[in-house]
Amino acid sequence: MVDCTNPEDPYLGVINDYGFTRQSVGNMYGVVLDWLFTNHMYQDTRMGFIDADCENTTNFVKSAIKFVDCQVHQISPITERPVCYTTEALKYAQTSFFFSICATQFSNTLSCKTRKLSLAYQGLRNYFMIFGWCTETCLTIFLAYLLPINHVFGTRDLLFIHFALPSLPFSMLMLVYDEARKYCIRNWDGI
Repeated sequence: MVDCTNPEDPYLGVINDYGFTRQSVGNMYGVVLDWLFTNHMYQDTRMGFIDADCENTTNFVKSAIKFVDCQVHQISPITERPVCYTTEALKYAQTSFFFSICATQFSNTLSCKTRKLSLAYQGLRNYFMIFGWCTETCLTIFLAYLLPINHVFGTRDLLFIHFALPSLPFSMLMLVYDEARKYCIRNWDGI
């Protein structure tokens, strides 16, 4: 990145460095975004991909990468800004991954219920398992949608399309594979 203005002035330049710690590598200066905590949650990450052309005096700032329009129109309750192209998008991705793990645990409990008997014959008569599923679902909703808990654990509220829907094909594949394995065990003695 080339800076065409005074690097000592934090308010002028291609990227406003106000509030960031500048780190130097040789004679180059850069800003390292804090992805783990919420220190830079107001920073638009597209600003890191701006180049400066000091010879062009009319328009010396240009984008280094062509960004597409944001397809997820969600406002964060923490920053009250759009989520796309911010460091807070990582928090949404981590929460969606957490929900996906919980959804695949449901199919895993169904797969591990019996060794040979199919789920169609076994049924869902284990009320402790259903109670565990309800408790896990309530816990994930509690962790994602209560604002004080969002700050403590770094979770965010999700849209329905991100609420464990990306993991459903893998959950179904796990169930189909296990039912096929149980079918083979029941019908062929040598396997």
